[in-house]
Amino acid sequence: MEFTSEERKLVYNLLSKVLRADGKTNLNEAEWLYEVSFQLQITASEISQALLMTGEDAANHLKNLCVPKRALLKEWLMKMAKVDGFADSTELELINQWFKEEL
Repeated sequence: MEFTSEERKLVYNLLSKVLRADGKTNLNEAEWLYEVSFQLQITASEISQALLMTGEDAANHLKNLCVPKRALLKEWLMKMAKVDGFADSTELELINQWFKEEL
């Protein structure tokens, strides 16, 4: 599945927020972020821009994602939450907030 530059920035932005949500960064989380970034061929420039993306911008981009990309993104976010061996409630709350209309 092909992602646009804006979509890649959104993916990186949200994954990095889940990574930091519990206040701890595990090696498995960092590796998962790298794996997705590599798979999507996210550039260094896109990473820099993704980290500056506001919550409002992210929400707008998320609303505009097609259903298959939304489903894949949610899958990646859930894996990020669980990859350290424990899905923290803060991580799950973030994901549920972003995808609340799908609950």
